[in-house]
Amino acid sequence: MRTSAGVLPLLRRAADQALLEFTHADLGEQAEAISTGEPYVLRVTVT
Repeated sequence: MRTSAGVLPLLRRAADQALLEFTHADLGEQAEAISTGEPYVLRVTVT
């Protein structure tokens, strides 16, 4: 399993390629959930 520090750059690259404006804190929470296997709910607002 990857650490959250290892997952974070992958999430940033994916978010940038998809033109998603996630904050560093958002990506940090996602990376932590992925690295620990904890459930994480991703909410996206489309305007």
